[in-house]
Amino acid sequence: MSLDEFDRAFRTALGAMPTVSLNAKISDLKTNPVTPAIGPLVINAETWTKRWQGSAEGAATDWEERALTPSGDPIARALAANKKRIDRFNQAEKAGKWVNTMSKRKFSDYADGVSGAGADGYKSGIAAKASKTGRRIAELQPKVLALKKAIQDMPDASDSDREKRMLAARRGMLAIGGTATTSPAT
Repeated sequence: MSLDEFDRAFRTALGAMPTVSLNAKISDLKTNPVTPAIGPLVINAETWTKRWQGSAEGAATDWEERALTPSGDPIARALAANKKRIDRFNQAEKAGKWVNTMSKRKFSDYADGVSGAGADGYKSGIAAKASKTGRRIAELQPKVLALKKAIQDMPDASDSDREKRMLAARRGMLAIGGTATTSPAT
């Protein structure tokens, strides 16, 4: 459907809707630039925040349902959009957006987020990630065990031997870490 076809269909549907009448004198209402004659020009920040929070919290089950039944494969879509992500990241870096944004933040912004989530929020985040983390650990554990055994089998009689063991441990952990970050998505 083209944009013009959508516009015609939308306007037809709007025209078919019933007319709503107000049960108040228009002159008694304050004006609003978006919806004239309804409410204040802009609601106060506290009310706005409470409405946002209530709306967001009320949509939690809808969010979960939609997130678990996506219209397409979200991982494939993310991979397909990687060039766009990199381009936007580079544009933001050139413009200094992260630095500009972070320089406006205060410790209280950070602390409010931590306090808002609290220890229970932290625990529930860990619990939500436990299954995924368990799959990653199961993937890494045999590799770490093989590295540990290989290092144990290396000689350690001299400082040079111990240095070789330390380098082997470091190189092995870097290699294992590299395989963890490039493993297939779960």
